[in-house]
Amino acid sequence: MTSRLQERLLAIMDRKNHWAWEHLTGPGLTRDQLVVHFRHEYRVYVRDFPVLLARVLGQSPPAAVRSALAENLFEEQTGKLSLGVSHPELFLEMIDGLGIPRAAIEDESLPLEPEPTGCWAAKPRSLRRS
Repeated sequence: MTSRLQERLLAIMDRKNHWAWEHLTGPGLTRDQLVVHFRHEYRVYVRDFPVLLARVLGQSPPAAVRSALAENLFEEQTGKLSLGVSHPELFLEMIDGLGIPRAAIEDESLPLEPEPTGCWAAKPRSLRRS
């Protein structure tokens, strides 16, 4: 990826305004609320991101894009370009470090709260401020 393109992408990411950011970086969240958030992040995004990359790669984008996707997929799934641990496993190691049982994140029998749509009322009840 060119340095100019990378800088443009990072600038876009800097403008992101995730509805939960103030909750995750400020005081007031309970451990149970964090578990709900991390369960959702893991089961909806982190765990299956390598599969998403593989599906995009399977659509046969231009050669340069294929190379970047293949490298990213390899790193996400194996971690062998950095720490030697897959990114989903790194996420679970973070969960271990927080003292949250992995089962609280991985257990498919535990429900996921609906994805918020941006309005306050659509946020998971456990993350709403009174």
